[in-house]
Amino acid sequence: MRQLTTVFAASFIVGLVGAVACGAPPKSCGPSSCSGCCTAADKCEFGLAQTACGISGGTCATCTTGQFCSAGLCTPLSTGGGASGGSGGTAGFGGSAGSGGTAGFG
Repeated sequence: MRQLTTVFAASFIVGLVGAVACGAPPKSCGPSSCSGCCTAADKCEFGLAQTACGISGGTCATCTTGQFCSAGLCTPLSTGGGASGGSGGTAGFGGSAGSGGTAGFG
């Protein structure tokens, strides 16, 4: 019985040392395995969602209010208006009309 207790104790110590020496398993999500982004749970996401935005196997970001995920980057929403287009011109003698313009003589 004493020999069985000694074997059990030795096995326990070897198992404990092995577990401590090995540590946590290496992460599998990264630039070589994920084109989107990696979550804290080591899961690869597409990287185009508001709550999982990122590229090239980097850490996923959560876009804040006023941002959206565009091509894997949290981008500010546009608050300004667009520019207006120019008006067409009028051609003179011998010219041709521009877009929206009126042709002249010639």
